[in-house]
Amino acid sequence: MTQGLTNGGVPNNSTGFINYAFYDLTSKVKMGARYEWYKADGTSYNTMTGGFNIKPTNWLLIRPEVRGMWSPGNQQVYTGAHGYSGQLFNQTLFALDTTILF
Repeated sequence: MTQGLTNGGVPNNSTGFINYAFYDLTSKVKMGARYEWYKADGTSYNTMTGGFNIKPTNWLLIRPEVRGMWSPGNQQVYTGAHGYSGQLFNQTLFALDTTILF
């Protein structure tokens, strides 16, 4: 068992904060930002995300984003899904997703 974690891998002492902000640029494009702070057993984790919600039709939503993730107290290397190995935090990610609305 890892120190500070229960048998299920859940931190014993944690708290968090998430805040969103959106601004309508046009009727089809919305700019958004999200900040997340999470503290688990004395280690802080932060993410800041910025992107757009683009709705070219009534049934399609496209969301490109860039996310900065950092954790000054966690420099550990994560090894996980699909052979990924590297720092889970302390990096920048670019993503794109689409949603079909019905």
